[in-house]
Amino acid sequence: MDLYYEEISNILQQTSMITEIKQKIISFSSRANVKQNLFIYGESGVGKTFLIKKIIKDLGHDILYYNNIDVRNKTAMDNISSEFKGNQNVIQLFHKIKKKIVIVMDDVEHMSNGDKTGIASLTKIVRCKKTKKQQTEESSVNQIICITNSILDKKIKELANGCIQFKLTRPTKAQMTKIINLIMPDKITFLAHILNYTNTNIQKLNSLYTIYIKNKELICDSFFNNVRNNYSSTENKLFTKNIINMNNDNYSLNELDKNVIGLIWHENIVDVFSKLPQSKWLPLYIYFLQNICFADYIDKFIFQKQIWQLTDLTFLIKVVKNMNFYKEFLTKNQQCTLTDVRFTKILTKYSTEYNNYIFLKEFCQNMLIDKNDLFSYFLKNKNVKIETLITTLEKYDVCSLNINRIFKFLDKLLIE
Repeated sequence: MDLYYEEISNILQQTSMITEIKQKIISFSSRANVKQNLFIYGESGVGKTFLIKKIIKDLGHDILYYNNIDVRNKTAMDNISSEFKGNQNVIQLFHKIKKKIVIVMDDVEHMSNGDKTGIASLTKIVRCKKTKKQQTEESSVNQIICITNSILDKKIKELANGCIQFKLTRPTKAQMTKIINLIMPDKITFLAHILNYTNTNIQKLNSLYTIYIKNKELICDSFFNNVRNNYSSTENKLFTKNIINMNNDNYSLNELDKNVIGLIWHENIVDVFSKLPQSKWLPLYIYFLQNICFADYIDKFIFQKQIWQLTDLTFLIKVVKNMNFYKEFLTKNQQCTLTDVRFTKILTKYSTEYNNYIFLKEFCQNMLIDKNDLFSYFLKNKNVKIETLITTLEKYDVCSLNINRIFKFLDKLLIE
């Protein structure tokens, strides 16, 4: 949709914001005592990445782009501040063309999952340096633009507070209608289908436009009848309900859907036995739980080792295998229909364990001691005032949050 960039910007009322972002990029300097890095946020699919890339391209700058595919831990963030000391493209200098470099950090919300040292380092790089301690931190001579979906996470908020913030809002249906009329005027008869498919998502509309450019004939009734969006929470519940109630509907699933459906099936299968005597269904339910426990045991290693290909296996054990025995059970017993479906989201304990592991590892590296010595030191100084400990440990880059966290961790460890 590059051809209609200006018209779409006017429809979405983004012209003034685009002008302001351009001014911030043009006026960027290496002064570290003022806010100059940018933070762009908004719902998924509103066109944040497309907008920033287009602005940088229009200004004639070069872009260093990072997203969740790239490694963005503490070491990688430190390299950004240490390796990219120049703010000009060297290759372009051979042609006597000066091009500034802009660093774009996309999908920042994923940096706050698991190892959070990367986002902590990025926060230190982008924030303005006001105190003497902050002035000793690394900074970047190139402007950094962070892009994320929301600023609800504590670490994301800290990052956002150190930048100049811009929010992109989701288009209204009226605005989407104008855009569709602009870029696909001969497909206005399918307006309702396109609005339903895109759900005011600019990214989906751009994908649909790509198909339209290559072959207009593909955008027809059969296309919208065959295309099925990724399931929302409500659709996952409906799909699980259809499985348990033995409805013969065919659906395509991705890995995320399989994981969620396994959880919903586990939570709701017990409800279909409510009208039957306990003596009939209890042995089968215990067998279900044994299969689910085994699958959950596999899920533990899937999370720890990041081997997501095995999610198919756990889905087969949790849902397909159990449903096979449930069908046999129904040949001898009356089928009970599931009416209401519930789903309770559970935060896995392994993310907390991993975060504690990373925290202790970084703490030991900063103080140049091993874990046992670290525990011994803080147990010995448990009754010392935190202010005194901060003064003593400041040279090791230890703050009050680190000290409070280690004491809380030790208290829990001693209780256990």
